[in-house]
Order: sequence, then structure tokens, then C-alpha cells
Amino acid sequence: VFQIFGEFFRMTLTEYFNGRRSFRIANLLVAFLKRVSFESLPRKRSAQKVHEHVTERFKIITPALLFAQMCVDAHVASGVSLADYGKYADTISVCFSKGLGAPIGSMALSTSERIASARIWRKRYGGGMRQVGILAAAADYAITHHMGDLSHDHRRAKALATAISQVNSSLIDPASVATNIVGLNLKALGVTAAELATRTHASGLLIGALGPHFARLVTHRDFDDAQCDQAIEILRKALVA
Repeated sequence: VFQIFGEFFRMTLTEYFNGRRSFRIANLLVAFLKRVSFESLPRKRSAQKVHEHVTERFKIITPALLFAQMCVDAHVASGVSLADYGKYADTISVCFSKGLGAPIGSMALSTSERIASARIWRKRYGGGMRQVGILAAAADYAITHHMGDLSHDHRRAKALATAISQVNSSLIDPASVATNIVGLNLKALGVTAAELATRTHASGLLIGALGPHFARLVTHRDFDDAQCDQAIEILRKALVA
């Protein structure tokens, strides 16, 4: 984790100790907590170690915002409570339209003072809405009825990773897939992420090209077992084309 964010961390600390309180400072813990909490290492100690490393060793005290859209996935995969993930942040943003499957809706959690300020800024930016009870009802239904279904997303992601590793073991280690995110390292394959995305798109499978040689696949509740099997076949052909 620290290798991944090493350069970002170094630049941020340089700005901090030079007296420049940049936007990166306010979001330092965001990136770290997001990475270790619910991508490949959904464990309580991961977030705790990062929090301690930043606040104690480097004496950086700054409000931390946790984008917890996938924190629910981490909770289901690891058994770590949502409260344990959230306790290291001052403000939490939760989206109900990700894996939970609500048509729209998100929630911000923080102190009463911060929420009062957020409501003012929301209106200033034109984000005010009226009579949104029907959206809250959809979010409530998703939390109540869809939470357990996330384990199926994780199972399908693992199946994708296992099948892809059989094509070329350098692409991904299936053991690294704990939730619904499958990241492919394409460097050894000699194909760019954009090229792979173009190949799979032609066969009806959409994947994300997040870097020159890094592609990401994300499973969700509208992606069933039959489609997972179809995706595996498409990827097998695209990866050896």
C-alpha cells in the first residue's frame, strides 16, 4: 500500500512541512483508507495501521473523509463491522446505488456541525432536493434486502480472477480478490488496457482501462452467473488474441 501511494505521500509531506496546506493534505487519509479498507485488503487492521502511521509518526492532524461506496462490500467479505471502518474518518460518504443496487441515493455522515455546514454548501451548489422520501425508501430497501447478495458479486469476481489467472498467472492472483473488484496487470502480456477494453467491447463485455496496462472488472447485482460464464469466455479469447 505504501509503495503504491509512496510518491503521492512524499509530495504531500513535502508540501505540509513547507507550510503549504494543499487539497492533497485534506484528502491524504481518504486515499489510504479507501485503498486498504475495501479493495484487496478488507481488514480492520489495515485501516488502523494507515491511520496510526499518518497521524502519529508524521503528526498530521486533518479531517479525514472516507468515500465508503464499497465499504459495505468489505464488511460483507471480511466480517469487520461498518463502525470499525468508519471510526477513523471524520466524515463518511455512502452511496446506495453501487453494489446495493438502489436507483439513486447517497448519504453523508458526520457531526451535526459538519452536516449543517454541508447542507448550506449543497444548496449553494444547486444540490437541494425536495420530497425525496421515495429515494430514501429505495435506499432503505437496498440496505434491508440486498446486503446479503453482495457475497454473490464476490464469488463471481473470484471466478473471473481464477479463470483469468489460468490464461496467464501474471495477470492477477485470485487470492488478492476479496470483494467485487478484479484488477488486471497487463504488462507481461504485451497489450494495453485500452486495447483489451476494445476487444471485449466488440464481444459485448465492458471493462475499465484505468491505466496504460491496468484494467479493472467490477461485478454487480445485474451481472448473473450465466453472464459471468460468458464474460470468462470473452476474456479468454481477448487475452490471447
